[in-house]
Amino acid sequence: MAGLLNRLAPKGYPGQIFVCMLRYGYGNQQHIEKMEILHSWYSHLRAFLPEKFAKKTEEYKAVVCGDQDGKKINLLDKAHEEITTLFDKYQPAFEDMKTCGDEEKIFIKSLWAVYERLDEITAKSKIIDDMKADGEAMEV
Repeated sequence: MAGLLNRLAPKGYPGQIFVCMLRYGYGNQQHIEKMEILHSWYSHLRAFLPEKFAKKTEEYKAVVCGDQDGKKINLLDKAHEEITTLFDKYQPAFEDMKTCGDEEKIFIKSLWAVYERLDEITAKSKIIDDMKADGEAMEV
């Protein structure tokens, strides 16, 4: 499926982010596959956003800054921390189990948290809004 998406999706980093969003949770993915997709999505955001907002410092701050427990945080840094923690929590046994134990439930909730964080950054940046076929998002 990834090959087909890469051929059909818009080009460039916005297109790659779009593909990651589509790929996540598609079919019967193992947890390790989901982690790899989330990391790719994060990496694309980390690489592209500073370029997109190179001359727009205040807009960049508005995209990557958020509130948590009443204080400002860098959402990209927090996503990286969460992805690293996610990898530390991962147990290969999660892939083989027919039931979902407490540790796996915590792990799955952590997957969701990372997805939500990356989704928030992507939405705030508007990099895939109104995307054209050539992969460039229209200026907002």
